[in-house]
Amino acid sequence: MTASNQFSVRVFQVICDRYRSRAGDLAALIGADVDFREWLVAEAFLACERLRATGDFCEATWRPSYSSEGVADGAELGDLRVGGPHEGADHCWLFAEFALLRESRSLDVQAAKLKRLGWKKSAALAIVIAVDSAAAGWDGPPLVAPVAIQLPGGPSLTITAFDMKQDPNDILAG
Repeated sequence: MTASNQFSVRVFQVICDRYRSRAGDLAALIGADVDFREWLVAEAFLACERLRATGDFCEATWRPSYSSEGVADGAELGDLRVGGPHEGADHCWLFAEFALLRESRSLDVQAAKLKRLGWKKSAALAIVIAVDSAAAGWDGPPLVAPVAIQLPGGPSLTITAFDMKQDPNDILAG
């Protein structure tokens, strides 16, 4: 695996661990039938921000702009950007969009946004959180095997990350 791939897998695991620790809250939100996508993004940011404070990551940015990554007409905001440690962090950057799926649907919108980055060696991740049996909706290889979290007294979540690249040969996958 490349350093960029290892870093991306680490960020994904940090986010999944945070969701696992908040399983009771997730079950309550699902049970209340509310839109909690922004809560998922905020929790992912908080997990990464904690590691930024310890020096494991050099940056954790909530709602970064695409224009900050050189995308022309990129006033649109992404969900999360994370940078690796200052030392040995060659291409250890991740820009992410989150998709909460409660029913089967496509990830075409997130994929199109992320492919505009043009990143070849760093990760442009679509992080997909599927409730119960909702299909992830993307046919590319996942970054790493999906993570399943059984929630107390209810449904389960499946979390998958897909690296989205303009050229499929540049995709980071385990």
